[in-house]
Amino acid sequence: MKRILLALLVTLLFSFTGNAQEEISLKGKELFGDMRARQIGPALMSGRINDLESHPTNPRILYTGTAGGGVWRSNDGGATFAPIFDKHVQSIGVVTL
Repeated sequence: MKRILLALLVTLLFSFTGNAQEEISLKGKELFGDMRARQIGPALMSGRINDLESHPTNPRILYTGTAGGGVWRSNDGGATFAPIFDKHVQSIGVVTL
């Protein structure tokens, strides 16, 4: 009987400690201040990049396979990209050089 009462007392004490701290909820301006959402990157944003490979001898040449479709090439280390294919293509999962 004493063990049951002791276990009940310990459980009861630990249940109160979970509510001892005040919950802090930051929303809107409290969380982000004056920061505003903005686009970072190309003017026309597209989907995600599934794979990224660099050229074996020139690290500034990059190839990407995108979920929106196509393989894209960059000659300037990723600052700009141009599509490899002329027409519409399906999603590219893996690029291998």
